[in-house]
Amino acid sequence: MRIICILFIVSSLFGQSYITKEDYLNHIKTAAETAWQKYQQALQAWQQSDNKQRNNTPPSPGLYPARRDALLYSVTGEQKYAERAKAILLAAENGHAYYSLWILDQIREAGVLSAEELKTIEIKIFDHAQHALNYWVEWGTMNHCSNHIVNALTNVMQHYPDHPDYERWRQKRDINLSANRGLWSIEDSHHYIPIWLKPMVQHAELTATEKKFFNLPTTKYYFDYLVQLVTPDGQIVEFGDGKWGRYTWYWSLSLLEKGASVYRDGRMKWAAHRLFQRHVNEMGLSAHPELVEAYLWADDSIEEEIPDDPSRLVLEDYVGKKVVLRSGWDVNAAYLFLNFLDDPPFGIDGKEFLLNTINVEAEKNHHGHADENAINCLMKNGAVLLHDSGYRETSSTGPDGQYRADHFHNKLVARQGLADPNRRLMPFLLDGGRYKFVNTKLMHFRRYQDVDISRTRLEDEHLNYQWDRLITFFKPKEWFILFDIVKVLKRDAYTFANLFYTDIIAESDTEDQAWYDTYYRTIVGRPIYPPQGAADPNTRLLIYFPQAQSFRQGAEQLRRAYQRETCIYSAFSDTLEQDTVLVFPTLLIPHESDVAAQSIVDELRQMKIFRDRNGMAIQLPHEDGFVQFNAMLDLEAEYLEANTRPRYNFESGRNQYGDFITDARYGYLKKTKKDMHYAFFKAGKLIYNNQLLFEAPSMLFGQDNGIYRRAGVPKWMAWEDVVPLD
Repeated sequence: MRIICILFIVSSLFGQSYITKEDYLNHIKTAAETAWQKYQQALQAWQQSDNKQRNNTPPSPGLYPARRDALLYSVTGEQKYAERAKAILLAAENGHAYYSLWILDQIREAGVLSAEELKTIEIKIFDHAQHALNYWVEWGTMNHCSNHIVNALTNVMQHYPDHPDYERWRQKRDINLSANRGLWSIEDSHHYIPIWLKPMVQHAELTATEKKFFNLPTTKYYFDYLVQLVTPDGQIVEFGDGKWGRYTWYWSLSLLEKGASVYRDGRMKWAAHRLFQRHVNEMGLSAHPELVEAYLWADDSIEEEIPDDPSRLVLEDYVGKKVVLRSGWDVNAAYLFLNFLDDPPFGIDGKEFLLNTINVEAEKNHHGHADENAINCLMKNGAVLLHDSGYRETSSTGPDGQYRADHFHNKLVARQGLADPNRRLMPFLLDGGRYKFVNTKLMHFRRYQDVDISRTRLEDEHLNYQWDRLITFFKPKEWFILFDIVKVLKRDAYTFANLFYTDIIAESDTEDQAWYDTYYRTIVGRPIYPPQGAADPNTRLLIYFPQAQSFRQGAEQLRRAYQRETCIYSAFSDTLEQDTVLVFPTLLIPHESDVAAQSIVDELRQMKIFRDRNGMAIQLPHEDGFVQFNAMLDLEAEYLEANTRPRYNFESGRNQYGDFITDARYGYLKKTKKDMHYAFFKAGKLIYNNQLLFEAPSMLFGQDNGIYRRAGVPKWMAWEDVVPLD
């Protein structure tokens, strides 16, 4: 009952159908008062402390809080806010040129600054401009190339056009701008993409080039991208360097308000509201100074619109390389996020510079993890069931690639050599954490009535294997059925391990280790269920391995994402011949915590598994029949040697799954007493119990030699129907 009440309260908090500029302003006022009082208390404590033991310099408030006070002065005209902004500007150890000048512009009419005080602040501004001139450690289409440089130097140039360094500022700004404007980001991080984009927006404002900038297809892409990455709990989903919760949400929120205003997009307005509601009203965080821009950019005339996108690619299959499987956008929705972005061949100059200049040996380029084909997030009923690995804990990446390396993610990993079955598996997998360059691509993605499917491929040319992760989202039950399909490309000794991380294993099968009932109580070391730590989540995740007897199953603890976690794995070690195909089937089953995992397992014991020459299927009892999920394993094996078209036929792709025969690359069946509901991807024929369910018509094809035409049956891309059974 307590959990239900909590969910009702959360839902009620988000009952307001819009967010206004006044909402932002009220929270900014409260945050400004709190921050000022804390600063005064710290300063007073320092002044009253023993001057022989205290730090030589008084506590610094940092520059950024002055943005709130400067805004409040410009809106209210109250002199106290201008005085506070001035005091913070003078006390801050360093100054960001863009924000320092913005603050000065807001309080200039207040007359609170003497000529000497202005000179003191200008010294900090010029110091920051010099820092921007010198900063070449990281460049490319990324936050280090735009943040602190593009907007800062532009603002300095506009305020000090006669400065002797003007031409140097202009050239450095323009060079960095050329690496960012209108290009795809080389980063892959929920944390750094908004920090890269926001200075570009501010530069467009300063130079009156907003229309051109927002008309760029790359600009619109990243605003839509942010919307699609909003999770049911109102956060931007975690991937790459960053941390779950409380981390740069305010950058994304202000950008979404800007996008909503420019594109007149109610979905962006809704997403901004949801982020605000989650972090300020639900998590109790203060209004960060970045929300100053949210206030300035918000347009109250835009009506919020809840997105209605179903499962989809985010936003396509090349630049973003991400998939979201979801049942909806409400807090209780089932949601799975898959990242399959590798190191694509664009932004080469910046990437090559990074690879050869700084230590990025555990990650993609910079800020992106070795998380290709990883499940970075799984949620249901507001409960986080799987999540990403987090950023590093130390000043540099740890000795095993913490936490960027592949073995810290919910994915399959491969190693050369055979793991000792008498020793723990994880030390064998912790191979120094060096990034392994791989290629990825989308094989197929489709939505059907009962299932949504995603198949993405990882190819490793160094270890000589390919791995397809095929995920079926079975919508009636909101279960996720995984076929992780490995094809060996060269004879060698291999260890493959399919990894899933959790916080708590509530129950498991200690005899055959076929299942683990799991949940998260803390993430990044913090309780995540209100009241703080007092309640377990209302939903758990049952991880079920249908073929546990064929693999090495286990669970081992290690430090991940700033806390102790448990890695649940299904592994296989052997010397394997070329073209060997392994399949790691897994069921990820969210369920209410008051539903016993054993009862679900007992139901799963009735599962049937079919394995033919190049196919595998899982059949589950369902109402008065069954549901069945069928997959072709090696997608290229059906191709014929003869160079004719079609370069396949029904027999070359034929697989038998119990009473079902097809050449489909993916098939779904739901049988009742009277009929069969089927859905497929790429098939020429479907037969059940000798009854023809579907057959594609024959067509004529011209051949390369031009002499004759040949009849053949081209596969249909997709179809679904209900057929009465004989």
